[in-house]
Amino acid sequence: MEKKDTLFKCWSSGDSEDNMLFVNGSHINSVTAKLCDNKYVKLFVEYYDDEFCVNTLFICDKVEQINE
Repeated sequence: MEKKDTLFKCWSSGDSEDNMLFVNGSHINSVTAKLCDNKYVKLFVEYYDDEFCVNTLFICDKVEQINE
């Protein structure tokens, strides 16, 4: 049986699906919480982008697992 990679959705309040990041868990290098403007916590998701073959960063409010 082939093991499926866990898929994650990274998003911020008010985002449409077009503005969300859907990424395989094996492509996520790190998720770091940072305080912005001394009042908002943002998540910095560093991941490998297959389309451009580079490591990149996505900034969002939430990271949610959408399958197992």
